[in-house]
Amino acid sequence: MYQSSKIVSICIFCYDKLKHKIWSYQYEPKIRGIFVEKDSLYSKLIADVRFQIQNSLPMSILSEDAKQRCIRDLNKESVTFMWFQLLIKILINMKREENGKDEMINLCRKQYKTNQSVTKQIEEFHLKYYQNQAIEWYSKNIFLFRLLNRAFRIENIDAIYKFRFFIRDLHFQVDELHHQHTNQSFTNNEMIVYRGQQMSKNELKTLEENQNGLISVNTFFSTSKSYNIASGFTPSGSSDYPIVIFTIKINNQIHNDQPFAILEGLSSFHQEEEVLFTIGTVFRINFVEQITDTFWSVQLTLASKENSELSELINSLEEEIGEEPTLIQLGKMFFYMSDNDRVEKYNRILLEQLSLAHEDLSAVDNNIGDAYLNRGHYETASEYYYKALSIALDLEPKPHIYLAHSYDCIGLFNDRIGKYDDAIEYLKKARDIKLKYVLSNERVMESTYNNLAMVYRHKADNENSLENYKKVLEIELQSLHHLHPNLASVYNNIALLNSQIGNYNDAWTYYTKALEIELKSLPSNHYKIGTTYNNIALLHVSTNNQVEALEYYEKALNIFLVSLQPDHSNIGSIYYNMGDTSYKIGDSNRAMDYFKQALQIQIKSLLKDHIDLAKTWNGIAVIYCEKNNYIDALEHCQRALDIQLKSLPIDHPDLAGTYFNMGTINSKLDRHNEALNYYLSSLKIFKDDYPNLAVLYSHAGKTYLLLNNYQQTIQYYKKALETQLKMSSIINDELAIIYKGLGLIYNKQGQYVESIKNYKQALEIQFKLQNQLEISIIYSYIGENYHRQRQYQEALKNYRKTIEIQLNLSPIRYLDLAIIHSNMGFAYYAERDYQNALECFKQAFKIQIKCLEQNHPSIILPYNKIGAAYRELHNYNNALKIYTKILEIQANSSPDNDFDMAKTLNNIGFIFCQQGYLTKALENFNKALEIQCKCSCSNIQ
Repeated sequence: MYQSSKIVSICIFCYDKLKHKIWSYQYEPKIRGIFVEKDSLYSKLIADVRFQIQNSLPMSILSEDAKQRCIRDLNKESVTFMWFQLLIKILINMKREENGKDEMINLCRKQYKTNQSVTKQIEEFHLKYYQNQAIEWYSKNIFLFRLLNRAFRIENIDAIYKFRFFIRDLHFQVDELHHQHTNQSFTNNEMIVYRGQQMSKNELKTLEENQNGLISVNTFFSTSKSYNIASGFTPSGSSDYPIVIFTIKINNQIHNDQPFAILEGLSSFHQEEEVLFTIGTVFRINFVEQITDTFWSVQLTLASKENSELSELINSLEEEIGEEPTLIQLGKMFFYMSDNDRVEKYNRILLEQLSLAHEDLSAVDNNIGDAYLNRGHYETASEYYYKALSIALDLEPKPHIYLAHSYDCIGLFNDRIGKYDDAIEYLKKARDIKLKYVLSNERVMESTYNNLAMVYRHKADNENSLENYKKVLEIELQSLHHLHPNLASVYNNIALLNSQIGNYNDAWTYYTKALEIELKSLPSNHYKIGTTYNNIALLHVSTNNQVEALEYYEKALNIFLVSLQPDHSNIGSIYYNMGDTSYKIGDSNRAMDYFKQALQIQIKSLLKDHIDLAKTWNGIAVIYCEKNNYIDALEHCQRALDIQLKSLPIDHPDLAGTYFNMGTINSKLDRHNEALNYYLSSLKIFKDDYPNLAVLYSHAGKTYLLLNNYQQTIQYYKKALETQLKMSSIINDELAIIYKGLGLIYNKQGQYVESIKNYKQALEIQFKLQNQLEISIIYSYIGENYHRQRQYQEALKNYRKTIEIQLNLSPIRYLDLAIIHSNMGFAYYAERDYQNALECFKQAFKIQIKCLEQNHPSIILPYNKIGAAYRELHNYNNALKIYTKILEIQANSSPDNDFDMAKTLNNIGFIFCQQGYLTKALENFNKALEIQCKCSCSNIQ
């Protein structure tokens, strides 16, 4: 128990005090005393509890797993500090309303409904409180002090909002007293105040590590001008929870923007010489010193809120909020923080407060629609957007500026559900209305231009997209602070556009700018940071850095899982992207898992014809195709195509991609005419700057080859080659594939010299890429070309190189090896080197027999080769054994009138003839003739 850092003090209650006195010494200072009377025990417990409440409120240091957040290391938590400062700024400047007092009283009553003494204090406050008594009531250390500080400690924003009435009064009273002190001038240039309390050793270590840094206290902070009084508040410390005396210096000669008040005659504890700092006061840590194991000293200086970048950004955001903010501005702050639940909550509160004729009803409904849209609840978002539109249509003057805002929201909504033409129609209406009220470069135009740019980007209309993004950037650079989150969004969008058109260096520059702003100005789990990580991952995919891409996708996913609903469409998109990247690095099983996770979310969160579903259907189709499951691949790809034909322009690149996939799948199913039509449809869409255009030409060329249209085959392979050489100076596998395809078609046409020339080009590239499998295949193709030209020694040289490489591959491709040994056998046979031919044929047979059953029909061909070699070597006995075996296999697997069986009988007859067994020879010749006659008659019929 004593070792537990969660236990701060221990009291012993026993009538035999002497029994515990000796052993308890070794556990000081946690043991607070031995008590024989209940009253003294209760008094001590009450005093210790009061001390812990006071200590736990203003000076708890934020750690990664801390639940109490009062002191902040601004170097690490500056973003959260900024939004907290903005929240307080809104609350203390909101119009003072009496119903705010009633909200706070009702919350207090609820908290203490079973405590009659505190309930009596609450009712007294309700009846007697006046605005100029805030300090007096706060210093009484009753229910107000406890509940308010608890709300600040755990950052319960909803509770803090309900205390806005009292926070405002207390802040302005402190501020008023501060101005009085300033006007009267201080006697001394420097004032020193003190605060004593216990802190955990870990908290002190954090302070120690941040000497010269800034610390913010996110509550009203009480100190004393008397060192003795401050130190007298603290009991004896322990090694886990030492006593700390804060010495705080205030330079009275320097203007300070942080009010504090000397509470002479105002505090309920006059003897404490209390000095109260307002909420959110910032101090600089001068030094931290450990005096003993149980006592530390910390010196602070009252500082300006001098993190210049943050203060400028806060000022910029405060300008948007205005001097007397309302719940609309509070909701806007929560919107920036991606807190959609509170966006909805506080706009609903405002909805109840506004009259039915109030023009702000339209804006409020749009804000609630935004909250639902960001959660991915599109149907409900649509209801609120059209409700807002209905209100805006009736507002005067017509068209009202709120009507433009409604069109903006509906345009963005249609973009999100993939209805791009409808989105553009609404956004153009918004733009035209706004331009009646303002100039084209004013801030109010920003959202419409940005949304138009985004929709054009989704339509792959890059020119219009870039034009509108430039307008947005021009406006924001003139009107926003350089760390404003909106500026990050436009940088992000311009980066994404540059990435899509292949300007990767420019894309990286803009992403870096966007991420730098977001990390400094948004909470660390804000979904926009996740979006930027996702986009950076897409950039890495485009530049073939797949491993880095997956790392950024993981970062994005971790943020989305915290900041978004589990079935949000953005999470589905991340899973799709991770699946696509996993597929690119060859992990098809993992890719399929990601695609299925994406599909599960997208079916729930998207309309059935949303284009994101088409992407996922396509991804699954590609993997089914790779696994030779062509029927399922075709079904999924058709689903993607059906959606895209409904939702996309006829010239959209995504549609071309699906045509390409349909072509590939149909080609695998030997539906070459259908495959060709899809490839040609794809080529009609893709423009000359499409990065994979050469691949598409190559596939079309290969399909023409399979349809025996050699002229078109050469034409498309040459287009592929020309495109590939123009698009990229980088040596890649696709270039080798094109050269290999040209080699194949020239071989088919008998242009062997031209064929070898192209094969050698492909070979040179594969050597640079170190693709051993492809190198071995190309050597075999070159060998076949020499073979057809009867240059058998050159053919054999290339065949040997093929075998040498194949034997070092893992796994060994045994059937390919068998084919090469067989080809070598034919080359030797053609040169009348029958002995080497026989050895090669035997080697081929040895490999094939491992892969096939001994009586399999495919084994006949290698048997025939061996038989022919034995016959040429006049080894008739072995030749006869081979042909007899062939005849046995044919008898079991072929019909009686099979021509191949007739050939085998003729070969056997020839051997018998050579051996002088003429009767047997004639018998086999007659059988062969009988079969041939039957086959001929069958063909005539």
